Amino acid sequence: MERDVTSRSICILSVASAWGGAERHTVDLTRTLLARGHDVRIVELGTPVLAGRPELRDVGVEVMTMDAASDVKAVSTERWRSLLDRLAPDIVVLAKGAVTVGSIRLDRAAAAKGRAYVTIEHRDPHPIPPLIIHRSRARIPWPNWERVRRRIRYWKRSRLPGRIICVSDSVRRTLVEWYHFPPGRTFVARNGTDVARFAPRAEAREAARATWGATPHSVVIGSIARFDPVKGLGELITTFAAVRARHPTLDLRLVLVGDGPLEEQLRAQAADSGAADAILFAGPTIAPWDVYPGFDVFALSSRIEGLPLALLEAMASGVPAVCYGVGGVPEVVSDPRVGWLIEPGRHASFERALEEAVTLTPEARAAYSRAARNRIVESFDSTHCMARLAALIETAPTTS
Repeated sequence: MERDVTSRSICILSVASAWGGAERHTVDLTRTLLARGHDVRIVELGTPVLAGRPELRDVGVEVMTMDAASDVKAVSTERWRSLLDRLAPDIVVLAKGAVTVGSIRLDRAAAAKGRAYVTIEHRDPHPIPPLIIHRSRARIPWPNWERVRRRIRYWKRSRLPGRIICVSDSVRRTLVEWYHFPPGRTFVARNGTDVARFAPRAEAREAARATWGATPHSVVIGSIARFDPVKGLGELITTFAAVRARHPTLDLRLVLVGDGPLEEQLRAQAADSGAADAILFAGPTIAPWDVYPGFDVFALSSRIEGLPLALLEAMASGVPAVCYGVGGVPEVVSDPRVGWLIEPGRHASFERALEEAVTLTPEARAAYSRAARNRIVESFDSTHCMARLAALIETAPTTS
């Protein structure tokens, strides 16, 4: 049965290890739901990442932390039910950074007692394993049972949510076609960004570049990302060093904004790259809108994505992007006039594209900048994107 769009009690469950795009999305969604008259609470399962965020504190949102030890999947059905019965939400929303986040036990508890249960799928799952593998040196063909197990494991997680919302067409297509998620309950609400806040600003550009030691003649390649293996930052460092070596007369800089588990490894790689003096680890930021305008080129070297907020924010800030066409990225960089879209895994092509981007004339770069921003303003304004997501949550069917 469909719900009327009236004020509801909504509980958002978040599982995160660090601040990133999915967490920014949760903050924006919370503020949107509040503005539409709903009562919203957030429960962090495990590591507290959202607790204390000024964007939530300023609007009076309660952020609870549930100690789920090191494995959310080990939490019993009874404990999930106890938590949700105590909060008594009308709607439960599970924000999933990956399709495997949560558990069947959580799904059962969330979908019980007439609640509406919604999941948000932020990222394409890892590529499906091949159908056949080869055993022994004789290369005897053998069915790849991991392919079967993964399909079943993912499919099970699609059974109980009343509505499954994907941040890009790519994520939905993958889940429906590869893992047989129910098409009638799987929807798309694309990510968006605040095009007023993320915009080209001369004063922000000057301030950011001064902080980095960049001159007006420097060409700054930038990335804002978690330092995580799926972001491909090691490859970006190697690519930057190669491009810089071929253009010794250009003042090329690479600025990496963020932190994460690979930071020490990436710093060591940068030190050995031959371009250590031009690679800056700028640390994390709570004001990315003040950072993007300082970039001349945004580099997205990710191996897996859904529809990355960092790409939307950079382009809204007037920064053209060089990116791999993973997940929903081709839905954004859909025209060669707004950036460079490279087939995943084509490392040499990515390097050539980055080289082309940094050697543009100022006039050509300005044209890319205008086209990139216009693309986001026209199709990825968060006001419209978040309104669609909120409407899908508000009208999610109940379990009775």
